[in-house]
Amino acid sequence: MTGPEQLVDDGPRLGRRRTWVVLAVVLVVLVGLGVLRFGGSQPDTAPAPAPAPTLPGESSTDPRAWPDDLPPGTLLVGGGGQVVGLDASTGALAIAPVGLEPAGTVLTVLADGVLVWRPGGRGTRLLAVDGLAPRTVRGGLRSATSFLPGPDGRVWATDTSRERATTWRLIDWRGRTARTVDVPRPVVGDGAGGFLEVGRREVRPVFPLVERRAEPGDLVATGPDGHVVRSCAEGECRFTLVRRDGTTEDLDTAVGDDTSAGTLSPGNGLLAVTEKVGGRSTIRVSVVATGEVKEIFPSTRQTADDAVWLDDRWLALLSEERLVLYDTTEERVVTPRVSIDGPGPLAWRPA
Repeated sequence: MTGPEQLVDDGPRLGRRRTWVVLAVVLVVLVGLGVLRFGGSQPDTAPAPAPAPTLPGESSTDPRAWPDDLPPGTLLVGGGGQVVGLDASTGALAIAPVGLEPAGTVLTVLADGVLVWRPGGRGTRLLAVDGLAPRTVRGGLRSATSFLPGPDGRVWATDTSRERATTWRLIDWRGRTARTVDVPRPVVGDGAGGFLEVGRREVRPVFPLVERRAEPGDLVATGPDGHVVRSCAEGECRFTLVRRDGTTEDLDTAVGDDTSAGTLSPGNGLLAVTEKVGGRSTIRVSVVATGEVKEIFPSTRQTADDAVWLDDRWLALLSEERLVLYDTTEERVVTPRVSIDGPGPLAWRPA
């Protein structure tokens, strides 16, 4: 009797064990299928999400991409034996290239083009900005040997060197003379189409503002709304901003003694100067009112044409044989993909 009772008693327990075994096997199978299905053993063929588009008004973070927020106009860049005009909105070629003479070539903007000339040379040419092929200039532009930017899209021209000239003619792009001006001594451009007389330790506006007093010191920079003069005495130097309306302001800005050229932004807010520091040529960008240095760029040419302001925000400059666009507001440095070997002079023609 004991044997059958044990058989009867063990039967249900054995059935329960088999049931649990079956359930465990099923569970293992289900888990395995889940791993195969969701664990990535099969390749994921779903397309990758598209990158977020750059919205209008936003700038690419690519330091080589042409900025999309430059002011409208044409940036003229010399190099590789030619001068090209770049559309500031896209960086694309905007005008037909013109051959560039050897070192020393200067670009002077006109209302309907830009003069490509070499001091003392007769190979002056006009580079048109409306898609026309470059052509040799006419009239007073052909006979002149030196030029300075003039008002209303014209240029000042003289038949002698700028260092000795005392008679200047205001000429339009067709070579027609609008007026002639006699100045007491040699002059430089004031950044707004007029003249500054730079004498021995003094700077004086002579046209069109002929009644201004001279500011003692050396000319550091010019711009469309004023110029900066540095005066030194007993080892200390003072910097003065002389605005176009004649008012002056002492500045905290300081530049080195070996400064060859400087340019003020249109609103007199920023200053870019070409100077030597420790035997190296640099372009230093600073805030006029405080002297705060925004950026320092290596420079090789050390000329007045190494930097041009496009507006109060953007500066175009040449650094280490490359074109650089500097956003002073966001402190962004862009070295665009421009195929120009050994960039030379720069010029800016607003739209």
